Amino acid sequence: MVNLPPELQEGKKAIEAIRGAGIPVRSAYWAYFNEAQEYRLVVPTDRVQSVGLRSVYLAIQRAFSQKGIKIPLRQITLVRPDEPLGVLGLNAVRLAAPFGGGGSLVEAFNVKVDTRYIYA
Repeated sequence: MVNLPPELQEGKKAIEAIRGAGIPVRSAYWAYFNEAQEYRLVVPTDRVQSVGLRSVYLAIQRAFSQKGIKIPLRQITLVRPDEPLGVLGLNAVRLAAPFGGGGSLVEAFNVKVDTRYIYA
């Protein structure tokens, strides 16, 4: 189990590598999954629906290998942007904005999102 706070810089590099592989990403974020007791990088992308999960995971694995990204693939959660987890990061930013934004904690679907851990 990985229950340490996410490495924000490594997450940023991971999202850049994913985008560099031609995978469109909207509002990726680190989320703490209560049941698994670990952080996972949630990556909402339309590519999941167009080519399937397996193809997208393979493309991410290649991109991570090429760029030396240290995040294990099991910590990546791919979702469609219209799924509940797909919009959670975006909604967390919207909910936190009236309260000053950064550092707000939003919880839904047994998942916690700290707005500091979102890559728009």
